[in-house]
Amino acid sequence: MIAGYPPFSGESDRETIKAVRRGDLEFPAEDFGAVSDGAVDLIKKLMDSMPSRRLTGEQSLRHPWLSCNGTIVRDQPLHENQSRMEAFVKCNKLKKQTLHVVAQRLSGDELQEIKNMFMLLDTNNDGTITFMEFKEGLERLGRHDKIENVRVLMEGIDVSGSKRINFSEFIAASLEKRHYDSETALWAAFNVFDNDNSGCISSSELALVLADDGLKGMIDSGSVERVLRECDMNGDGEIDFHEFTAMFRGDGVVHLDL
Repeated sequence: MIAGYPPFSGESDRETIKAVRRGDLEFPAEDFGAVSDGAVDLIKKLMDSMPSRRLTGEQSLRHPWLSCNGTIVRDQPLHENQSRMEAFVKCNKLKKQTLHVVAQRLSGDELQEIKNMFMLLDTNNDGTITFMEFKEGLERLGRHDKIENVRVLMEGIDVSGSKRINFSEFIAASLEKRHYDSETALWAAFNVFDNDNSGCISSSELALVLADDGLKGMIDSGSVERVLRECDMNGDGEIDFHEFTAMFRGDGVVHLDL
């Protein structure tokens, strides 16, 4: 990939196979003169003809050249992300949905580190994180949580009830405060609920949003009135933007939906 051509070649397929078996790598100066020693070292270790010495995919990701220069997933951010996930699970259902709405509006650059963490946990690259992948990912950080604690955490993130965490769910549970704690972000999310632009979220508007296919399983119809009661501080049966931001930032009295 660095040079733009295969590492082994010959005049025929037979000659190419012989070159592969010999494993004699060449690094022509015209192509590798400006390539760092670290990159060359990684190539050599990936192309070692002895399987016992050859780097595995996981080992290669921890090679100094990639860890210093590449886009990698670091343990510390993933460890911090677990704390954000635990906080997400304790949120009331309206706040969870608001985080989903905010997540859908983030740009690619803002999502990159979250995407990296998701890829680290999704070991079979199928686009979802299973219970075992989630558990093993935490264990790689030295977090040997009780199985039941991991199960509660995963079920709290898996709002669709699929027994897997998809990328959208992972983003919503992984957002940092800087992603959502602004008037602009909260106003955009508020307007998703306020369909008639009245400046308030009614019970019927909340129910309509909860019926969206992408958010099924987050709030059942019986929970709508309870969420309204939790957030409606002036008792008028609706949620205005002030009450919405108070709920989201924890300034109001909002019971957690554990």
